[in-house]
Amino acid sequence: MSTYKTFSLLVNWLRLKLVQLTWLAFGVAEGLLGLRFALKLMDANPDNVFAQLIYGATRQLMAPFNDLTVTPRVGGMAVEVNALIAMAVGALAAAALLHVVAFVFSQPAPARRVEQQQHQKIMERHIVRAPPNWFNKQP
Repeated sequence: MSTYKTFSLLVNWLRLKLVQLTWLAFGVAEGLLGLRFALKLMDANPDNVFAQLIYGATRQLMAPFNDLTVTPRVGGMAVEVNALIAMAVGALAAAALLHVVAFVFSQPAPARRVEQQQHQKIMERHIVRAPPNWFNKQP
């Protein structure tokens, strides 16, 4: 295998791992923020260990959005709009980061064209072609 091909495989593997790591990190953050929103909406007991864990884990994620809007309350239930805004901003940040990763690790156009041509040749060798009268067989 050529050095360029080995390097290309390494770059593709690294790009894949960065994309997976980005999805994992932002997925965990979005999940925690979603749990926080649900717990606040259900008026969960703030002294509960699980609720304390979720509130503590999301405290830093919510810091920039704390005083952004008023949190409407009905009884003990709260619709924490700030958490929804944090989730939307997180999704946009994840999309932006994934685009940056795709841009940084993209291959130059000629290299991509050569790889596509090589892939096409390989596929042509392995395609099983039907006989010409395959669909017009007479019983």
